Amino acid sequence: SSKVFFGSTIAYNTKKSGPLLCGGEELLDQLLNASNQTDADLNNDIEIQADLSEETKQYIKTKINWTRDAALSYCNHMSTDFAIAEGGATGPTFHPKGMTTGFAVLAVAGRREKGESVEILAQKVVYSSHADREGNMRLYADAAAELCLEAMAVANPSAVLEVQTAKSASGSDIVVGETTEDDVILDRSSHLRSDAAVMKDYYQRKDAQHVALRGTDEVLFASPNKLALPTLQSLNEDAALAALLETDGTNVEKVLDNRVFLGRLGTSQTPIFALFLPANANLDSNINQNSYFDRTRPRAPFLTPTHNELALTATAYVNWQKTHQFCNVSGSP
Repeated sequence: SSKVFFGSTIAYNTKKSGPLLCGGEELLDQLLNASNQTDADLNNDIEIQADLSEETKQYIKTKINWTRDAALSYCNHMSTDFAIAEGGATGPTFHPKGMTTGFAVLAVAGRREKGESVEILAQKVVYSSHADREGNMRLYADAAAELCLEAMAVANPSAVLEVQTAKSASGSDIVVGETTEDDVILDRSSHLRSDAAVMKDYYQRKDAQHVALRGTDEVLFASPNKLALPTLQSLNEDAALAALLETDGTNVEKVLDNRVFLGRLGTSQTPIFALFLPANANLDSNINQNSYFDRTRPRAPFLTPTHNELALTATAYVNWQKTHQFCNVSGSP
């Protein structure tokens, strides 16, 4: 990852974060004076919702300037191909009077050709319909990924065409990062992990879902953009899935006991676990033709946002368990 990602800065207080900024005093002065810039300085292609209070509109205009200047400065000073800047409000409380829902301004700076000057390749305002902080942070992250694709299309259209061709070849017409109607939010529910009574109930629930991993780098898919998330009941009743738990005579109860709680899904708060299977576990396609194993790293970008998060989180857990030599509670070997 260090070959493609240089780093990032989170500046919550512009007045105090000067030393953190790439561009030093010059950029700091620009950001502090962003609210004083006129409409003529703004990107005229960016529209601001008409039904907002005047103070809110002005605040959004400030962030349009802020993200533009920050993205340009970082891309120049770090000599990167691209730089992404984000600014806005997530909630649950807001500074401008009259603001009740979240928003974010996103900007991507880059070069169309190597050696050319840095410019803003894509910029937009993302409006939320609520003030839920976690939900808004996910919304903005997904929007930033989509904006990166737009910026890449401007800087290197042929690269985007290659991605689209690869998706077509895989038999999927799903746009990378697209959220489907049945996609839900993963609540990590970290506070419940130490609650023995709750965990005992979750481990026994028949509707509990599972991200099935084979070895350390493969997950069970239902389609190019969705994971197969078998329930505990289907693991016990589906012949092909049940056979997975018995690979090489593995004790089924031991496999189920070694599941790792990932969190709860959607408004139903359905528990979901990572299910670790041996590297030679084989799914009988003659019995189950709706699921298949595939590698996480190359296939994850084609998953919907929530399924992408589930696949990567579960894969991280199994690799951590394999390589970590010490207890995460006591620190002992």
